[in-house]
Amino acid sequence: MLTLIFIESFFLFFVGVEILLARRKNIALYDFPDTIKNIILNWLAIGVESLIKGWGIVFLLIFQRYAICHVQMNLLGWCFLAVAQDFSYYCRHVCEHKLRIMWAVHSVHHSSTVFNLSTSMRRSVFQGFYRPIFFIPLVIIGFQPIDIGIVYAASQVYTFFLHTKLISRLPFFEKFLITPSLHRVHHGRNKKYIDKNFGQVLSVWDRLFGTFAVEDKKVIFGVYGQPGNGSVYSIIFTEWINIYHDVKNKIKKTFSIPRVSDRSIKENEEFKLDEMISNNSK
Repeated sequence: MLTLIFIESFFLFFVGVEILLARRKNIALYDFPDTIKNIILNWLAIGVESLIKGWGIVFLLIFQRYAICHVQMNLLGWCFLAVAQDFSYYCRHVCEHKLRIMWAVHSVHHSSTVFNLSTSMRRSVFQGFYRPIFFIPLVIIGFQPIDIGIVYAASQVYTFFLHTKLISRLPFFEKFLITPSLHRVHHGRNKKYIDKNFGQVLSVWDRLFGTFAVEDKKVIFGVYGQPGNGSVYSIIFTEWINIYHDVKNKIKKTFSIPRVSDRSIKENEEFKLDEMISNNSK
């Protein structure tokens, strides 16, 4: 508990520093209600993960029996784990944007229309349910779950500082690292920025797989159709509700009596032609 309080105090301290710097530069970075929601969502995520963290550990320990080797955790071992974990994060992050059920979880983090250090605290409340799945390859390679957790936590500290508008582009570092500028692109809803820069620490994966983009125009933050400024409940559940209605409509259409309105445009045109022929023949 003391460790958790220390970590949260660490993050909130730098949020306060950014607020002061923004005021000093006369930049409107923060929206107070939005920041409060970010903090609430962060604590909700912590609460959920505290309840289910046991299953993640047991889950990975099961797969540890199938490890192909045991990686020695010397300097080289830690570097190898850092790179492997970063790639694991990239894969998970891509899935969160491409698979709708995972996007329903992850969209919470993207929903804010403002961007500052507190945005990093707008965490995906239910991500802890599937995150361990993406650590399975690391365990099978031969890494210990506890070591994976340490590297992941350290990387998360790095990503916290990516959520800022106070640091401009760093072209040299962008060649191999995710920078605040590159992460701003990731949070943009501009058409050219959607589904770009999925990396956590390294930008090499985005370059390799064609998901890399630089910040060359103003970023518009938020998610279309998502209530970024709505209640905490709506931020968490809007996409889940949308999925429910879409599935409901699909099922309804699948099992309902076929109607002209449900047919394709071509079928409707053929129907109209048949009607004309029928009427003219009378």
